[in-house]
Amino acid sequence: MKRRTFLITAAMGLASPLRAFADNDRILIAYFSQTGNTELIAHDIAEVTGGDLFEIKTKEPIVGDFDTLVQKARQDLASGARPALAEKVPNFEQYPVIFLGFPNWVGTMPMAVFTFIESYDFNGKTVIPFCTHGTSGVSNTMSDLQKTLGQKARILPYFDVYRNNVADAKPDIERWVKTLDL
Repeated sequence: MKRRTFLITAAMGLASPLRAFADNDRILIAYFSQTGNTELIAHDIAEVTGGDLFEIKTKEPIVGDFDTLVQKARQDLASGARPALAEKVPNFEQYPVIFLGFPNWVGTMPMAVFTFIESYDFNGKTVIPFCTHGTSGVSNTMSDLQKTLGQKARILPYFDVYRNNVADAKPDIERWVKTLDL
């Protein structure tokens, strides 16, 4: 696990938006981020929920300029690539709620996110997606997530944010989290 985030507000006695969520239940915020946008949103969600952060990283780092990354993403999508991941989530079974974050890569989730989903048992889990993107919005990311998870997990409404709005998204994240059926 990369790092654990705890709510300072909980120690101060302030209510968390997820206060109704049972104290013994745990929240995982798993995310893939190439440019840092999705990572920033993941950290905001962790602050709001008190969840544990896990960065989805490939064993072989993905490097290159924008055009190189797009070309590689298209090749990986065409071949159905499932890159090996650098780490596993310890005790994945202890997390009933998983916020799953990713950028829109050539119209779908990055292949590393497919690997992540296919590496764990999502039966009975609640999955809450969040997506960062450019001008193409979420494209097929949500339908591909649904197809990959099938009927294994309950998927709650997603949060998406345009790349230029990431830095100012925390108030929107707080409102979104309050609307979730947890």
